[in-house]
Amino acid sequence: MHERQSRKKELARRIFVYALMTVTMLTLLVLLTYRILGYQFNFLTRSVERTGLIQYDSFPRGARVQVDGKKYELTKTKNMVLPGERQFSMSLEGYHDWQKTLKIEAGTVTWLSYVRLVPTEKQITNTDNLGALKDAKNSPDSRYIFGMRSTETGFEEVLIDVRDSKLPKVTVYPLDTANLTGFEEGQEVSHEFSVVRWDVSSRRVLLKHSYAGAVSGSEWLWIDRENPEKVINISTLTNLAIKDIRPAKDGEVYILQDNGDVRRLVVETGTISRPLVSNVISYGVYSTNTIYYVATQIDGQRVAGVWRDGWDTPTVIQTIPADTSPVHIAISQYFYQDTVAIAHGASVTIYRGELPSNAQERAELVAEPFDTFTLNRPVGSLQISSNGRFVVAEDERGFVSYDLELSSISQQVRKYRNDAVRWLDEYHVWQVNDSGTLMMQEFDGVNTYELMPANASYDVLLTQDGKYIYGFVKNETGAVELVQLAMTI
Repeated sequence: MHERQSRKKELARRIFVYALMTVTMLTLLVLLTYRILGYQFNFLTRSVERTGLIQYDSFPRGARVQVDGKKYELTKTKNMVLPGERQFSMSLEGYHDWQKTLKIEAGTVTWLSYVRLVPTEKQITNTDNLGALKDAKNSPDSRYIFGMRSTETGFEEVLIDVRDSKLPKVTVYPLDTANLTGFEEGQEVSHEFSVVRWDVSSRRVLLKHSYAGAVSGSEWLWIDRENPEKVINISTLTNLAIKDIRPAKDGEVYILQDNGDVRRLVVETGTISRPLVSNVISYGVYSTNTIYYVATQIDGQRVAGVWRDGWDTPTVIQTIPADTSPVHIAISQYFYQDTVAIAHGASVTIYRGELPSNAQERAELVAEPFDTFTLNRPVGSLQISSNGRFVVAEDERGFVSYDLELSSISQQVRKYRNDAVRWLDEYHVWQVNDSGTLMMQEFDGVNTYELMPANASYDVLLTQDGKYIYGFVKNETGAVELVQLAMTI
């Protein structure tokens, strides 16, 4: 009898323990699920609220993260933050503190992985005297700078190799003028060379040669970085009146003729296509195979459209009334969706969706706008950042950036010059202020830093490893010098 009661008690105890364990596990599972879904207890409101996930990173890494004054782990890290306006900061010894206020939405992910910390003590070095360097542009991969300079005996190509980010290598090549106009012996002709742009492979450079005197005009030149002594004169190769040239895929370019036709040219063979788009006023190229353009119609109206390699005809995205207001178009892709931005006057319209597989199909992107915004003055320049996230519109006084990730627009950021916004990396832009100092700021104008002396007539380059910034200045003799700023200590 006693043994039977003991067994019953033991069984009851086990059932209770198992039940308690089950309830505990289920409770923990529910709490964990809610945590994973971003829910957290708010002690101020005494309620459960869904949070937002924040992903942090910094360059250099190891910065201390704070949210509303509360310290968290060192970068690279992440944490859940209650919705509302929050103050974020990152600090690292030897560097300026970084701060930003953001409105956090419940159930969203906010990426603060672009923070670039700036040393408090700057190490600036003038590395090379480049003489009468006239013009210089960075390659898209940030490994090279190509420039042109004049000497007493002629003109020279200047190639600066910054693959070793600390020790740039400068190589000079005499410009072969044998197939250029205006260099015949005895002719009184002045010459000017400007570096227009690189191709996307960072191998070839496009130059414009302008000349005046006994003969006057301009022509377009193609130079291979791997064979810089060879100069291809695209103008004489095609015998076309050329308004502009944009690199396409490897070894090819898109030519805009004076008559408004856009054609594709295989440079090495001289093979040229039929007109791909006609009546074009301005154009650009995205991802080597897509032309975005503004063109006129017979009735005086303008159209902003897209042509993609393989299409028989272009696709019109928007028709603009016949007035004097400027029109601009830009195209990119963000999170596998095509983005087309069109500016007319002071208004900017953003389309998002998927471009059609051919021009005969109607695209989702064409159907209705994603968003619109307006500047105080007519838009003078429109572009989309290389990562596709920011639509940047500029007027004569400043710029604003529309963030596709957050569907938000920044306050207008002051411009020191009437130049188009120039990017240091995917999140930072640069300007040269009135005192000749290089300024770095984030895409929304927040966290502005004065870096080093610089000349706005030349490009500024951030090396691939992020450790150095290179720019150019003119010394007291007028010679151009290459300036190096260390971004790490």
